[in-house]
Amino acid sequence: MPPRDYFEGFSDGTFLALLGELQDVSDRVAAISAAAFLDDTLGAALLARFVKVGVTWKDRIFSSPNAPLSSFYSKTVIGYALGLFGPTIYADLDIIRKIRNEFAHTATPLQFNDTAIAALCSRLTSSNRFQMGLGPLLVSESGPKVEYVRSVYGIAVTLLGQMRSVSSRPAFPSVLP
Repeated sequence: MPPRDYFEGFSDGTFLALLGELQDVSDRVAAISAAAFLDDTLGAALLARFVKVGVTWKDRIFSSPNAPLSSFYSKTVIGYALGLFGPTIYADLDIIRKIRNEFAHTATPLQFNDTAIAALCSRLTSSNRFQMGLGPLLVSESGPKVEYVRSVYGIAVTLLGQMRSVSSRPAFPSVLP
């Protein structure tokens, strides 16, 4: 699926409301939903670096069969290769992907406090760098789920900043649909 277009006019208040919502849902829903939001943010940040493309090309790039950027992993690799982020955020994105996959690909009960998930969350470093601007939300709390959500927040803020820093994008003539 191509990145959703909800980033246009996206405010800090909307972002904080999303984070607040993640506190009140199950660990599985929080893990998958936060990673899905980050996946969309990463796709939108990549799209901001490309030439202007229409819906058909967005589908070809992000969602058609054999689309080169259809997975969270491929977006992460290309984002790193384009310099959207450095090795530290790349490592955190890979951990977030692994955590998301653990929750998404098992039918057994799973929580952030489970040993394997908590160990992965303890390796996240973005949560330590991005506590500014959260206000009371998630700052006074701790634990693996909070570290995961804080990391998603920090990385998403970085990517949104990258999107906003792109001043103009070239456009090719509309030869191809």
